[in-house]
Amino acid sequence: MLENSRTIKKRNRRVVNGMTVRESWDWIVRLEFLTDDSDLSSLCGGTVIHRNFVLTAAHCCIGKDYVIMNFKDKSRRTIETDQFQLKSRQFFNHLEYKEEKNSQNFDICLIKTPANEFGIHEDLSTKFDSIPCLPDEIDLEKEHGRNCWVAGWGQSQSNGVTSDSLKSIGINLFSPEYCFNHRCWNLKAVYFR
Repeated sequence: MLENSRTIKKRNRRVVNGMTVRESWDWIVRLEFLTDDSDLSSLCGGTVIHRNFVLTAAHCCIGKDYVIMNFKDKSRRTIETDQFQLKSRQFFNHLEYKEEKNSQNFDICLIKTPANEFGIHEDLSTKFDSIPCLPDEIDLEKEHGRNCWVAGWGQSQSNGVTSDSLKSIGINLFSPEYCFNHRCWNLKAVYFR
């Protein structure tokens, strides 16, 4: 494990803590998911992956009617000069995502940017210097042990409150075989295809 990351070992393993982000990670999006009948929101993070799409976790989108996307947001307590918001009612969970307890299979949701009165969707590429590229495929057996960075507004300590500021942390990639052999949950079906 990298020095600035800490894994809490219980029934689930979670990455907590991290370093406050000051200058980079513009494509990380703070997402507030809401329902039409309540003003209580749930917080998730996402990543701009296309000029019209933000990637997040499917479990964030379940049972929600719309999302407020906060772009270039480094702190929930201050508004940066280049920060902006978009509201969307279009999100699409992976077709194979299963809403079961402790199921993280295919936990992927795409949020589409809103369209104007002419049906043209907001183009995020005009608001960012670059948008992260996702690989077409990755061989995790070959990448096992390599460094990777994640970011978000997660918990700063186990079972703590969510962070007010965007944090990033270094983690390591693990092969599917390693994950399978070191899992801390029971599998009802084959996890890796």
